[in-house]
Amino acid sequence: MGDIYETGVIQVAGHIYKYRRGKLGVTQQEAARSIGISRRSLSNYERGYSRIPLTIALKLDKLYGCDCEKGLSADIEADSRSSNIS
Repeated sequence: MGDIYETGVIQVAGHIYKYRRGKLGVTQQEAARSIGISRRSLSNYERGYSRIPLTIALKLDKLYGCDCEKGLSADIEADSRSSNIS
């Protein structure tokens, strides 16, 4: 059961970073180059195919100006508030 949980956590973390990158309008190539990894590695992290090393997660947090653990919930809350202001 730990493997299923771990896979889910890896996928969620990847989706958070993909979401943040998209909100900033940064391409995978630009982000990968900025933190010194290949675009393919970043793609694998975002899609949950590979575990994100802590050193890479910290670089992504800095690049995207977020804390992965806190960033997504704040973004979702802000997006839901702005979509309700029609």
